[in-house]
Amino acid sequence: MYSNATAYRAIVRHLRVQRKRLLKLRTELRAMGVEPAEIERVLEPLKTTCRELAEEIRQFDLARAQRGHVKRRRRRRATASSACNSDRD
Repeated sequence: MYSNATAYRAIVRHLRVQRKRLLKLRTELRAMGVEPAEIERVLEPLKTTCRELAEEIRQFDLARAQRGHVKRRRRRRATASSACNSDRD
């Protein structure tokens, strides 16, 4: 759990960077002709990291909501973990 807004914003940024990295690596591996099953095997550690970060953010958001804090984050096109769980670009 993050104790302040600065730490929270840092973890959100970190998740965003990791999701972009995951998508970029998947694209590069496909361009190299690597088999889809092998790509997913190679990317699994990064996908796990993304899922863990997304869960930490979700827990923080729930805790804030329970304390009565108003969420002011912009609505996103996809959930925090969608890129981590996607098998497509």
